[in-house]
Amino acid sequence: MLWLRPRDLVRISRMIPFLLGANVATVISGVLVTRLGAYRAIIWAASALMVLGWGFMTTLDDHSNT
Repeated sequence: MLWLRPRDLVRISRMIPFLLGANVATVISGVLVTRLGAYRAIIWAASALMVLGWGFMTTLDDHSNT
């Protein structure tokens, strides 16, 4: 049986902004692909943003400011 501890709920709640941002970005990119038909540029831009975001995330630790 899966038991969620209070700290697990805090961790899950901290993921909500990421999930909402990813959903918004998905909708926007879908609209752009539909209107422009240029899906390769969106893939390259999204890949570059992901690399940048992952780079920033590697600098985070338990003592980082929120």
